[in-house]
Amino acid sequence: MAPGAEIGAAIAGVIRLWGGATSGFLAFDRSLPGFWRSYTAAVIGAPIHALLLILSREETTGPLASAHDAAIEAITYMTTWVAYPLLMTQIVKRLDREDRFFDYMVPYNWAALVQLALFTVAAAIRLTMPGFLGSVLMLVAIAAVLHLQWFLAREGLAVSGRIAFLIVLSDMSLSLMIGGLADYLKN
Repeated sequence: MAPGAEIGAAIAGVIRLWGGATSGFLAFDRSLPGFWRSYTAAVIGAPIHALLLILSREETTGPLASAHDAAIEAITYMTTWVAYPLLMTQIVKRLDREDRFFDYMVPYNWAALVQLALFTVAAAIRLTMPGFLGSVLMLVAIAAVLHLQWFLAREGLAVSGRIAFLIVLSDMSLSLMIGGLADYLKN
């Protein structure tokens, strides 16, 4: 687990990066130990993710139907946290950016925590809004997150905007595949 000061610095770094300040990268320990400590974001994010699932299910199909569904969601959450960095080890190798892996993945992991918090707040607010406005709010949140992910890939890996776009697309594709498999297993 990362110490509280590192957690606070990482969140502040993500916010600076979200604003387009590359100086935000300086807030992270972009080393192998820093990479492992960045998984503190997954631990902190787990209950936030659970709340997001509850908020999302309430507006569609109701709460999780069973302990089986909850277990699948928990496994899906952990799998996503492991699968994407594994995919990125291959992508950085092909891009000849292996030396920048930690420059990208450490802020990426911490950014996931901030993104979860944003989506959870937006989902809670959405429940109080008329349908159309709630959908617009979620689209704005999604656009903000995609922009942050693109910026992290472009600056963290020192690649072109097009390559950064493809990296974000690979992240989304992997998440959709894992989520689709989880949905299949729940039926």
